Amino acid sequence: MKKFFRLLFIGLLTLTSCSDGRDEPVPEENTTLLMAVNAIPGFQEEAIYDLQGNKIYECDKGDRIHSLVAEGRNWYALLQRPDSVYYVVKNGKYVRDCAGIVFGFALNKGSLYTMINLYDHIWCYKDFFTTCFDLDIDGGVLYNTFSVHDGNIAMGINGENPSYWYNGLYIPVKGLDEGFRRIYGIDIDINTYDELITFESYQSGKNMYWWKWKKNELPSGFVPTMSRIVNGHAFILGEQTDRQGVGSLVHGVPAVLIDGIETILSDEGIDCKAVSVVSQGMNSFILTQHTGGPYSCVYKNMMPLRLPDIHTPYHMGPYGSSDGQDGKSNISMLGIKAIAVLEKK
Repeated sequence: MKKFFRLLFIGLLTLTSCSDGRDEPVPEENTTLLMAVNAIPGFQEEAIYDLQGNKIYECDKGDRIHSLVAEGRNWYALLQRPDSVYYVVKNGKYVRDCAGIVFGFALNKGSLYTMINLYDHIWCYKDFFTTCFDLDIDGGVLYNTFSVHDGNIAMGINGENPSYWYNGLYIPVKGLDEGFRRIYGIDIDINTYDELITFESYQSGKNMYWWKWKKNELPSGFVPTMSRIVNGHAFILGEQTDRQGVGSLVHGVPAVLIDGIETILSDEGIDCKAVSVVSQGMNSFILTQHTGGPYSCVYKNMMPLRLPDIHTPYHMGPYGSSDGQDGKSNISMLGIKAIAVLEKK
């Protein structure tokens, strides 16, 4: 048992070493990556930092950051107050409250899309005032799979027959002979008519994905978390669990499948998974999180980024030092909730 906890501790230290600056590539100048991080009790509310360690936004007391999106030189955050009311800020300035419960939040082609549960209906709004759709909540649509691609809205549907909801229509997946017990992600590229659907098969219970009009099984041990089309490529994020730990314990490592090719993002950090991906031009950024704690890393084009240190109270372990002065903590230790990337200036 002591050996197990020693290995676990070593794994956590290894995970946080993605920002120690020894072996990792130095990020390009003017790279503007935004990171929403957890609060530091008694010192700081939830906040948003850039890659240089500058705090660009701090929440009001008790508020929580749910989503962070960016496009061009604008960023938006979806937040929730302690009274459960959702609201939106743009570039750090309050925009408006959102009535009801927000299920989806996306920025696409300069427009902000919100999927809101209000009065027993799901309402999809574009730029807050234009109603795209009004759906009955009993329609079988999986609102948690909400995605927007070139202004088109897609969501999955669980069931024996494979289909999805697209701009108000139920679309059967032609050529796919298995339905969806669970959908991890769905994205439709209207320019190429490509469908990326990552799912647990209704018939076999296997984790699979549909891409380029072909059904594929995920690699052995790969457990998906989400998927997106990025620059025309199929990105499936998750963890690889075919790694035996101490005794019979299995520890996942973050992994990504790109057009069917699996890459392990870390062979050393244990109990981690890749949870989200954003892109800027031809660059992709992947956020990984520890399954049992706040530890996080960011990978740019499959390589770990050097994340910044920020000042934290020395007396509040594990955040700071113990030298009697204000300490420093790497953002990876605080826990990154969400990432977004802005255009370079």
